[in-house]
Amino acid sequence: LGAVFVPGANAGDGLAVLRDVPRYPEIYSGDILEARILSEAGSRRRVLFRVVKKKVITVVLETEYDVEDRFPAPGRAQMWSRSVRVAEVEDAGKPTEKVKPPDTGWGFLWRLHSYWHLEERGEGLLMECRAISLTRDVPAALAWIVKPMVSSLPREALAGTLVKTKAAVERQAAARRAAGRLHPAVPPREAPAA
Repeated sequence: LGAVFVPGANAGDGLAVLRDVPRYPEIYSGDILEARILSEAGSRRRVLFRVVKKKVITVVLETEYDVEDRFPAPGRAQMWSRSVRVAEVEDAGKPTEKVKPPDTGWGFLWRLHSYWHLEERGEGLLMECRAISLTRDVPAALAWIVKPMVSSLPREALAGTLVKTKAAVERQAAARRAAGRLHPAVPPREAPAA
């Protein structure tokens, strides 16, 4: 569980960033290598991410999620994301690259569910993310390498996601406000005819 407050932002700004899947490699640079929408219907979509995690070793995962938007009240929104496939990528980016069958490999991540809650408060937006990850036990022979990585990655990933999401929402809110200044809500009066 983690949260950030974004001054000057609204729920629309937060959703615009969270829904902009093709920009995830830019927004979450260093963490997401590839992101695309596989299918979309109404408030639901299936997305694919290729993520990289570096610690003592580098692991690349190809993940698919079912994502659903919810709108419980004005000024509030939720985005629920549930993994449906997690597969490790062997030799990522090389000619010998191979996506392993789901639920095999090191087991750094078997499932990840994320629940975003966005709520307009005062002069900004409160963004809360609850992330639930599932990993498997690490074999004793590899514990000294893998255990610290498996234990710290979820916490570090959530903290990094919150920081990068806040920065993107701040940019989105600033762009919205700038566009608002360029396009006033009330058109100026015409000068009287001479």
